[in-house]
Amino acid sequence: MNAMRAVLTGHNRGLGEAVAAELLDRGIAVLALARRSNPALAARHGERL
Repeated sequence: MNAMRAVLTGHNRGLGEAVAAELLDRGIAVLALARRSNPALAARHGERL
C-alpha cells in the first residue's frame, strides 16, 4: 500500500484549513492536529481526516 499521508498542525482555520482541504481533495489522508476541531472539514472528508 503506497497511499500518501500527511501530518498537518493548525488545520481548523486559515492557511492550515486551506492546505488540509486541498490535500484531502487530492485524495491524501491527513492526520490533522489543532486546539479546536473543524466539524465542517470532517463532515466533508470523513475518515480521511
